[in-house]
Amino acid sequence: MPPTIDAVDSVLLPTDGSDGALAGARRGIDLAETADATVHVLSAVDTSETDRVATLLGVDIDEQRTALEADAESAVESVEAMV
Repeated sequence: MPPTIDAVDSVLLPTDGSDGALAGARRGIDLAETADATVHVLSAVDTSETDRVATLLGVDIDEQRTALEADAESAVESVEAMV
């Protein structure tokens, strides 16, 4: 028997804050509401490349990471405001 909407108890909404991610989040939120599921919002930051570029450009790595983390937090807050 195929899974039903009752089988969904948790929905993960990854986001980078882009328009596409916000549109996807809206669909995920609709699914979560239909299934009465818990919503989890996630934004990840890959610092491996940015650390290398920051070093090459002489940019403070800690400042760069702080800025990236702030962007990720803002993206999560944007989706959380939709729930």
